[in-house]
Amino acid sequence: CPGDHNAEYLRVKRTKLGHLLDNDNEKNVIPFIAIFMDGNYKSIELVSIKNQINEFCKFKQISVKLESSPRLLALWNRPKIVWRILHSSNQRNIEISKEEIFKIEQFIKKLYSLKKSTKVGLLVSKNLEQAIHPTNNIKIMKENILNQQNKLGAATKKFNIDKVPFTIEYS
Repeated sequence: CPGDHNAEYLRVKRTKLGHLLDNDNEKNVIPFIAIFMDGNYKSIELVSIKNQINEFCKFKQISVKLESSPRLLALWNRPKIVWRILHSSNQRNIEISKEEIFKIEQFIKKLYSLKKSTKVGLLVSKNLEQAIHPTNNIKIMKENILNQQNKLGAATKKFNIDKVPFTIEYS
């Protein structure tokens, strides 16, 4: 815990060195959710895919933005496109709702249904810093797309309780 004797030291470790330090105040933390898609695409094809996914997300009321953090891309072996799920402005806690899980499932199914798509996956963490600096022991769960709903639901329930980041790759 930060005290008078180490508060400045911990602040420098967090801000300048990028260290992840636990924060007891998780009530104001909003989960970071990123979804990636990989496949046998040429660069020129990605523009139409991005447009198609933007239309899909608009129709399904899923707010997304492209994500390009080098460490996050490296975690998944440099996929073609990564999106970050943006939460509603009134979300104030770290729990992921059933509605959000449903939208994530729809998004994953849509990406997987695209021609030439070879794998789709997601990462869930308690904040951006944890996603950009994933722990060494984070394991990528590899699943068949048919098991998508069961594995995502179970992992999300565990996340809502334990706040342990997870990543799942569907192929």
